[in-house]
Amino acid sequence: MTRRFLTLFVGVTAIVVLASVMLNPVKAQSTNLWQIYDTTLKSAKYVDLTHAFSPTIPVWPGFSQATFDFASAGADIPDYINKGEEYSYADHGFIATAYNLRCFKTYSACQLN
Repeated sequence: MTRRFLTLFVGVTAIVVLASVMLNPVKAQSTNLWQIYDTTLKSAKYVDLTHAFSPTIPVWPGFSQATFDFASAGADIPDYINKGEEYSYADHGFIATAYNLRCFKTYSACQLN
């Protein structure tokens, strides 16, 4: 009798829970991004961690001092630029600088490729 009662109780409980979920579905919270911005991000304090680069900037001992050069295309882009060609404002609408670090072979953890 106890086992039969337990089976009946579990069955009735499952039906009641299922019915309540079906009649009162859980509604997702609003994800209005402007509200999140106004209540959180707008008053947040931001820290700019960028800094200027120069050939004399200190670098990790595994690297040699940096060299600077004009950025060049790493691959052909048809009707735009050929591999190895430097980007220029006149031809491409922008200029870019390449920041090159050479890795000393003595540091095995230095993988730049």
